[in-house]
Amino acid sequence: MPLEPLCGFGAGFRAIAFTPLGAAGSRKVQDILIDARVPKWCRDRVVLVVRDHAILWVAGLASAENARIGRDTRAVVRLSVETDPGEL
Repeated sequence: MPLEPLCGFGAGFRAIAFTPLGAAGSRKVQDILIDARVPKWCRDRVVLVVRDHAILWVAGLASAENARIGRDTRAVVRLSVETDPGEL
């Protein structure tokens, strides 16, 4: 199955809510970034992995409940993120 473009970033995504893996309810991306103490100047650089208009992963910080691997999972995509020390 071909994948649609998966990544996005920027201030426009911060108000979007999603349910983090294992959480009882939804949270805004902005709240995840604040709780993780991501500096304000750096928040627009955090990569979000999105599919069908739903956030699957706030890179390096939180996975979404709808991205949970279960019995019915047929394929897995393993992603990683690295920070360029020169950009910090």
